Amino acid sequence: MLLTYNAPGGKEIWAAMSEAERAAEEAEYRDLIRSMRDERIFLAAEEVEHHNAARTVRLRDGSLSVSDGPAVNADAFLTGYFLIEVESLDNAINWAARIPNARTGSVEVRPVMTSTGNGSTAHSDPTHLIHHARVAQGCAITMTLRPIR
Repeated sequence: MLLTYNAPGGKEIWAAMSEAERAAEEAEYRDLIRSMRDERIFLAAEEVEHHNAARTVRLRDGSLSVSDGPAVNADAFLTGYFLIEVESLDNAINWAARIPNARTGSVEVRPVMTSTGNGSTAHSDPTHLIHHARVAQGCAITMTLRPIR
């Protein structure tokens, strides 16, 4: 899974782009998704609302607390995800590098926690990983790596 985050100053970066630059970037996203579909690795993608629309929910000692904004205050905020299925970490990294706004963002790689079937979770093996990408302006990519059988 690849979660995308805006780059610090991402809103300003987007605002400074010309209409032609924005249209070109949006076309890059369409082409990326088309390529993922052509390769039969695309599973899903969604953009999330701006971090100002987030609500953080906490339950402590039976007391519910809901606060405005994301759970973590940072310069970068979650903007969405893509979910793809590829056979190796290197393939996922190559796809992540094709995300247009990865030029101003970053990619975070983590193992997937999977259910063992008895209600507990375990770390997956290295062939089943989650990828996170940090990308400006609301495009998200999530890549799940599993061996192709």
